Amino acid sequence: MPIPPQDRSSDLPPEAAAPPPQGDLP
Repeated sequence: MPIPPQDRSSDLPPEAAAPPPQGDLP
């Protein structure tokens, strides 16, 4: 049973969806 694109997005880690925090670095 193929996974719909909406479910595949949820399978990805949060870091892949959000950009790396550049302002948090000292």
